[in-house]
Amino acid sequence: MTPDGDARRCSVDFQHLETYLAGDLGLAREVLGLFCEQAATVMPALDPAVSNTAWREAAHSLKGSALAIGAFALAEACSRAELARDAAIEVKQGARTGVADALGQALTDIAIYLRGEPPRA
Repeated sequence: MTPDGDARRCSVDFQHLETYLAGDLGLAREVLGLFCEQAATVMPALDPAVSNTAWREAAHSLKGSALAIGAFALAEACSRAELARDAAIEVKQGARTGVADALGQALTDIAIYLRGEPPRA
């Protein structure tokens, strides 16, 4: 539940992922594990102090992975981060926060899915 009492929607479209993987749940678990590993390496690379090229590559890489698993809100946050590559540090920090928030929600939903619990509506 959110602070206002509404249930939060699932941030990952697991049906999209399962369809993409032809219903192979074992492969879905493997892909989600790889996504989680990538997220751990990409977020430190999404540092406002790195070069604009490195910033864009980190955001673009995570965006592609997010799209593949059905984490569309995360992909959108990564798109905004990509567009901020030439922006001031403060703008990049805001974009990074947006990516981190969306990623945190996706990782929470992935953990729930991997435990075999039903996803949120």
